[in-house]
Amino acid sequence: MAEDESKSWWPLLNLHFECVSLRLFVNRWRWSWNPARWKIAPKLSAALLAASLLPMSLTAFYNLRQSLYTVKMAEYKNLELLAKSVAARLDQLLIDTQRVGIQVASARDIVQFAGSVAAKEPQEKQNYWRILAAEAIANVRNSNPDYFSVFLLDRTGRCLVSTNPSNIGKSYAFRNYFQEARQGKLYISEWTVGSTTGQPGIFLSVPVVAKGTRNLLGVVVIKLRSEAVGRLLTSLNQKEGGSAFLVDQNGIVIAHTDRRWVYRSLLPLSPVQLRAIDPKVQFGLDRIESLNLPVLARSLQLPSAPTAASSAVPLPSITPAATANPNQSTMGLDPSSFGNIAYRSPFTGKTEIVGMSALDMRPWRLAITEPESVFVTPLNALAHRTTASVFLVGGAVALLALALARSIVRPLHLLTRAAQELRMGQFDRAHVDIQGTDELGLLAATFNQMVSGLRERERELNIFGRMVSPVVREQLLRGGVELGGQTCWVSVLFSDIRGFSTLSEQLDPQGVVEFLNEYMTAMTEAVAPWGGYINNFIGDAIVVVFGAPVPQPDAEWCAVSAALAMRDRLAELNEHRRARGQVPIQSGIGIGTGQAVAGQIGSLDRLIYTVIGDAVNIAARLETLTKQFPDYPILINETTAKALRNYPEVVLHSLGPQRLKGRHEPVEVYAPMRAESVVSSGSVRSIDLASDLAGDLPSDLTSDRPQHRQSAPS
Repeated sequence: MAEDESKSWWPLLNLHFECVSLRLFVNRWRWSWNPARWKIAPKLSAALLAASLLPMSLTAFYNLRQSLYTVKMAEYKNLELLAKSVAARLDQLLIDTQRVGIQVASARDIVQFAGSVAAKEPQEKQNYWRILAAEAIANVRNSNPDYFSVFLLDRTGRCLVSTNPSNIGKSYAFRNYFQEARQGKLYISEWTVGSTTGQPGIFLSVPVVAKGTRNLLGVVVIKLRSEAVGRLLTSLNQKEGGSAFLVDQNGIVIAHTDRRWVYRSLLPLSPVQLRAIDPKVQFGLDRIESLNLPVLARSLQLPSAPTAASSAVPLPSITPAATANPNQSTMGLDPSSFGNIAYRSPFTGKTEIVGMSALDMRPWRLAITEPESVFVTPLNALAHRTTASVFLVGGAVALLALALARSIVRPLHLLTRAAQELRMGQFDRAHVDIQGTDELGLLAATFNQMVSGLRERERELNIFGRMVSPVVREQLLRGGVELGGQTCWVSVLFSDIRGFSTLSEQLDPQGVVEFLNEYMTAMTEAVAPWGGYINNFIGDAIVVVFGAPVPQPDAEWCAVSAALAMRDRLAELNEHRRARGQVPIQSGIGIGTGQAVAGQIGSLDRLIYTVIGDAVNIAARLETLTKQFPDYPILINETTAKALRNYPEVVLHSLGPQRLKGRHEPVEVYAPMRAESVVSSGSVRSIDLASDLAGDLPSDLTSDRPQHRQSAPS
């Protein structure tokens, strides 16, 4: 020990040389103190220098502590035992409160009231159980002054009853204590400032479940007063200048006998940590100041990563033994390794020794301190000079580290936020305003250029999507549409307005365009739910294809359903037109089913996606044929009719074989109608497809036609 004392001046001399070197470095580069001009490499080098300087500075205290070792050990031991005793009392307070919560959650009045609300029983019955439940929680609250409030939440997080009337009716679904309890777990919250009362405390929640089941009915929450913890800390018989405080797993002082310490962190919190903690929600603060106490933080064995750890255990495991220490296994800590340390108080400027202990119920640390001067008065002068020198250096290094961290983190944060806006398609807001010529500035400029390119590409895709169907657009972009076309099974719907020329004569060109746009919009909306691809608008005619470019096993049913939906929509449109004093619109619809070639047709300079085949011609001719049968505005061919054999929702009227223009052989024609409309009108012309269409389709047309059913879209 004497040899160590004789050599203790070497670390102090080295510390002096480090201070001189740092001052020369600052004077030399004062003119360039602009982080925006620095490259990332110098920034990282400076950060590493700061990280290495702090341990070197702490080494200066090592020899001094060695000389005080014998004197300190006895006092350290007393503080450790006292800290463990207070930690055990605080654990017991949490355990007792949790047990009370379990008893309340299982109380008959609470379960009955929560069950009546969940079952939406009559209000009179709910009010009866509400009174009993309110009395139950009031008795619990009045029996223990440490409870700030006791309240019951329903399954949605809404407060049903509470000892604090301001809670009733408010939703606490966003709180972790509700979300954990909803999963059937016990929960002990962080030190939290209440969103309603603004008072700090600890929330303990217990799920309310139906007896004999695991069905969640509600959540019982007990808010433990912060004063209850404060009384444990102030009840210690400490020496003059001593203190006691409680630190959470993020290194934030949540309770202290000196209010200046409360809600301050032992180490500076990064923006990532601040976002994880959310100071506004948990502490009601806009920011958390740092105490810059790295030695104390390391001695408390705090987690290295930001955490919002909760004390949650599954409901079936609730026993007196199971309620203790639910976090120790996840924290990876050994409470027996907690001991003592000396540090310099940022408020008193005095060196204090600390005895520490870990809680079992929460990943918190309890520390009890007293000034070192109590038992090392002869060495106070030396300790003061040494501590003051190191504190000065530590403050300078902390300021340097803070400036460096902000210069690096802020641009990265802006880039991250802009990238998130870009991911959500907000191109106008996905812009990074970073000034500088370093690597981050170049990255921001490149990012902005990329956003401009993506914005232009998205605009082109939107324009392309209006020129062709979105389905065809996606097929083309994926290379799914073959040049020259491919053979597929389709149902083609052809619709045309009756007397369009006569209507057009009564309107000016702008009126014709508005009239067509209104009509086309209504028909397009009717077709869309049934997966039809609008292939073309030919004047007042609409060509819709089912089964291409995306195959549809039930294309026939979708085509007929779309035609019926178009008729319904046309009826609504005509009502509006009559109300405006306009002439109603009449239309005809023809549907043909068969094989066709679908693909890109045209020249190398101009291509369009369309379908070509006999089904298209039949659909057009059937639409023309509707003029001869004004009572049947929808006509289909036999192939379409046979595919509807398993759809009782539609009744077909046979019009017999009809000659179509351009065809040598007659075509069996049917008029589809909804079954309920046929029954209501008393029609006797409906046919039985099982007999009239008993003939099967040719094998080459039925082998790949599985029977599917698509329900009407909601």
